[in-house]
Amino acid sequence: MQRADLGSHRATPYLRRTAVLPAAALALFVLLAAGASLPQDTRADGESVTVRLTPDAYAMARDVEALRTVDYGAFVLLELSPDAYDDLRARGVELMRRPASTKLLLQGTTIDTRSGSRRELATPGVWGDGFHLIQLIGPAKNVWIASLEAAGIELLQYYDPNAFLIRAKPDELAAVGGLDFVAWMGPYLPEYRVSSDLLTRSGRIENVSVTIYDGATNHDTVGATIAAIQQLGGILVERGSARGADRFVTVLFALPATSVRPVARLSDATWLNFRAPFYPDEDEMSAQIIAGNTAPLNPGYNGWQAGVGVTGNGVTVAVLDRGYDTG
Repeated sequence: MQRADLGSHRATPYLRRTAVLPAAALALFVLLAAGASLPQDTRADGESVTVRLTPDAYAMARDVEALRTVDYGAFVLLELSPDAYDDLRARGVELMRRPASTKLLLQGTTIDTRSGSRRELATPGVWGDGFHLIQLIGPAKNVWIASLEAAGIELLQYYDPNAFLIRAKPDELAAVGGLDFVAWMGPYLPEYRVSSDLLTRSGRIENVSVTIYDGATNHDTVGATIAAIQQLGGILVERGSARGADRFVTVLFALPATSVRPVARLSDATWLNFRAPFYPDEDEMSAQIIAGNTAPLNPGYNGWQAGVGVTGNGVTVAVLDRGYDTG
């Protein structure tokens, strides 16, 4: 049984946003907490199952042979074989089934992080400096983050589940490969960096947003990347700037569709997507001028609207918060 306590630190959300559970999800949580089984077991044959237990529930499950145990103090995550999972359910142990954390979805590509762990590739000379992906064995603990940063690893972006985009040198990657809370690591390939809708466009694409890593100390990586994109036919439209501790700069280009993939292969380009043109809302006075209501141009024009047939009769307007359609 593999146990990865590394202290009983509480889990700390890292680059996550808090979400409010809708009623249906809350009801499912209550059912699971009461030990009820899911209506349908959707795991693939032989696929491991991850469950979350309270400390009291874990006390009843200590004798179960887990593939991995991660103790967060307030709760415990167990990765179980199908047989061990069925055993816990048969005992009536209170548990909450967690989604599979062995797959990363990146722009239509599914990475199975169980197959061919690339930790053995993290040796000097195999990978160059640049962007890589790592997946942890569970939600990040403060102590894990501190260990990565102490090894010189720069955590740039979170990817669900439990994965990060990092910037590292080969010797730093070798150190990361030896950390027992790192489940998988692999290169951040160019095909992961392009929004799928951008690849369907042709000709000259207006408003291509390119996110560029700004990590230079003695070298202008943003300026060098902009120059490289211009060499590929890109026309600079707008350049942003990094904010605070943010290490990324967003730059807008008009770009030939044939140059999208070459831009994604530039070492400091991390993301490309299409940005729809922005049309600011017209204010009320401007709208009245355009409509020809200028004599007099004053607030309170219900009479004028009625005269041109704009009464609102038969029109219903509803303003609904996002999520209404999904319960």
